Amino acid sequence: MKKLLLCFIASGMLFSNAIDAQHAEGQKHFDVYYGIPGHKGALFRVIDIVDGGTVDVSVLGNVGLRFQYFMTPKFAIGFDGNFTQRKATTTIPYVNASGATAFYTETVQQTLIRAMFRTSWEFLE
Repeated sequence: MKKLLLCFIASGMLFSNAIDAQHAEGQKHFDVYYGIPGHKGALFRVIDIVDGGTVDVSVLGNVGLRFQYFMTPKFAIGFDGNFTQRKATTTIPYVNASGATAFYTETVQQTLIRAMFRTSWEFLE
């Protein structure tokens, strides 16, 4: 069922893009997107989890903005930029010198900002 729903959504996105295939010179397109999945697995490979410890992982992104300007009806130039932030907080219990249980907390964070120049050659009429 999930695969059928995914195929339905993907085909809808494909055909909705093809409907507006006619572009005029000077036309501008803006797209905002959010990429899925959130890539939580990459942080778990970095963190060593001790017995009794916990890991809290949060992910924001890929959040992106895409812009293109049509120089001709078939050719566009533009910009694509996106942002991703991953954060993992590890809490590890330990016994201190007085024999009481205390907790050590460590945070690992990764922020990625990407930007690229883009061109687009349109072939649909």
